[in-house]
Amino acid sequence: MKNTNKITHKQFQINHLSNYQTEIANSWLRNSGINPRNFDTIDSIFIKAQQTAFDLVKHHNNLLTDAQLKKIKLFIQKIQGTSKNKQLKPNFAQSILNMGTKIKRQAHKQQQQARERIQALRTINN
Repeated sequence: MKNTNKITHKQFQINHLSNYQTEIANSWLRNSGINPRNFDTIDSIFIKAQQTAFDLVKHHNNLLTDAQLKKIKLFIQKIQGTSKNKQLKPNFAQSILNMGTKIKRQAHKQQQQARERIQALRTINN
């Protein structure tokens, strides 16, 4: 009788590649501020909001007011708690997304003004 518990070399390669790709995906999710354990259990609007909140704190912290920062940290805290994230309303996530749009618009405006100042200085010096 043949032992059916052994896997073939090809099955081993497939399993190894699958585990490797899963770990890469999980690493990317963590680097984007998303908890891989909650990824398949929460609604996509919360995932987008979680990524936006992480991006705001990491890249646009200087543009956030204390109230906005407090709201973002509260959202991150609630979304990471597996028991609490099922109680969240989509309005809470939408407010984070709206805040992200507002802050990114401000950052873009500041970048444009800085470019215009640099261009003006270049024309003066030439």
